[in-house]
Amino acid sequence: MKTPSTLIVIAQALCAFALQAQVRVDRPVELVGSSGTQRQVLGLAPASDPGDALDAATEQGGGHRFATTVTGIQWNVQLPGLSGEPSAGTELNVRTPTIAPGDVSVTVNGFGPYAVEISPGVPLLGDQLTEGTMASLVFEGNHFQLLNGPTHVRRTCPAGMVAVGDQFCIEQTEREMTDFFTAAVNCAMDNRRLCTWGEWAAACTRRVELDLYTMVGNWEWTNSSANEDQSVRVVGYLSCTTGGTRLATDAEFAVSRCCYSR
Repeated sequence: MKTPSTLIVIAQALCAFALQAQVRVDRPVELVGSSGTQRQVLGLAPASDPGDALDAATEQGGGHRFATTVTGIQWNVQLPGLSGEPSAGTELNVRTPTIAPGDVSVTVNGFGPYAVEISPGVPLLGDQLTEGTMASLVFEGNHFQLLNGPTHVRRTCPAGMVAVGDQFCIEQTEREMTDFFTAAVNCAMDNRRLCTWGEWAAACTRRVELDLYTMVGNWEWTNSSANEDQSVRVVGYLSCTTGGTRLATDAEFAVSRCCYSR
C-alpha cells in the first residue's frame, strides 16, 4: 500500500474564475495550519488499490494487512491492498489456525512461500502458537519475522557467546584494547552491546562453569555509568568485584566483551 503519493485538489481564485486542478506528488506532503482542522486531507474514498492513498478508516480497520482465514502451517494470504511481491517492511497480522506440527510458511498473493522465523535461522513451528491469537509478522526481504507470541521465545546465543541465564549471553573471550566509544561501536556493529556492570559480575562469578576466559586480570569496559561526570565503570582488574572508573572522553584504553539480549 503506497501512502506518500496523494491527490490534492488545489483551488485558486483568479479574478472572477475558480481554477481547480489535480496534482500528483511523489514525496511526503506536509500540512501546515494553525489548528488541527486546517491540517487535514478530507474526502478520500476507502482505499482498495495498492496505489491509493490510505484513508483513516482503512488504516484503522487494517484490511490491507489482516488475514483471518489461513489454515494449517502453510498460510496462504490474499490481500487486495498489496501488489507484486512483498517488500522489506511489509507487515502482516494473521489469526492463527488450528495447531499443527511443522515449519510455518506464508504465501502472499501467490508469491512465496516464505519461511517464518522466531529468531535468525530458527523457524516458527505450528504448535508454538495458540489457535485464534494474532501473529504479528514483518517481512525482512526473504522471510517473515514473528514479532510476538503467547510466550517469550528466547533467542539462541551467537557463536562465541554463552548464555549466562534466560536474559543474556556474553562473549567468552575479551576483545582487543580500545577506547570506550570504539568498544561500544564495535559491539553494536555485531548486533550486540557492552555488558552492564551487573551482567559482567554475574557472568564472572560463573566464569569456570561457563568457560569464560581472562575475566580477571584486566580492566574491562562496561556500559554502566560511574558517579563522576563523563565516566564509565571498568571492572575485573583484581577480582569479580573489583570496580573502577575511567573518563569515556579521554584516550584511555581497556579490553571489553559484548553481551546479547535473549
